[in-house]
Amino acid sequence: MLKKSILAEKIKSAKLNDDDLNILVSEYKPFIVSEIEKFRGKYIFQNDEFITSGMMAFAEAVKSYKEEKGSFIPFARKVIKLRLIDFYKKEYRYKKKELLSAQEDDDIEEIYNDKSFDLYITSKETEIRKEEIQEFKKKLEKYGITLSELEKISPKRKHLKQIYYKAALYINENNMLHESFLKSGKIPITAVTKSLGINRKKIERGRKYIIALLIIINGDFEYIKSYISLE
Repeated sequence: MLKKSILAEKIKSAKLNDDDLNILVSEYKPFIVSEIEKFRGKYIFQNDEFITSGMMAFAEAVKSYKEEKGSFIPFARKVIKLRLIDFYKKEYRYKKKELLSAQEDDDIEEIYNDKSFDLYITSKETEIRKEEIQEFKKKLEKYGITLSELEKISPKRKHLKQIYYKAALYINENNMLHESFLKSGKIPITAVTKSLGINRKKIERGRKYIIALLIIINGDFEYIKSYISLE
């Protein structure tokens, strides 16, 4: 694989130029194939349709990557896993048994024919959820917040959740305020209260919750976003 600095430059170029994107995807094809084999638990041939899905996922990762998402490789690895799960669900679960039999793939046949398919997908999704939670916990700890504490302070009222979500979005969408937050680790309370007309004490009480929302909004937390209501 490429060194971080070289890879960062290639990602920037690939975001702007499709030819550079195709070159980068080609360079990382061995990595993509390796991740697919880990996902499926078996060797795959070069003409396997999963490779196309994996390469498309890698390209998606390049285009959507931002530095605040962390290192690129773990991010790309996760995107590949998510898209392979999608691929299984869309392409295999609803195909006719005759098509599956024609492929002579015992593993896929077994996954399709009984409950092992659901168990297999659930296990893969559980792996990703666990990884997300661990990453989320690490990022919270940087701001002196624990996951258990966050659960206790999360607002119960929908109206209050909406206020905090509005504040988090305002900070996130204002480059100056967001940069200030990243550097200081503090919510720009004065700017938020003046601009949004929200009571200062209310923002102060929800400081840790707003920080958690900012982490989720900017992070690679697809599953966490699905079960933590942001609005």
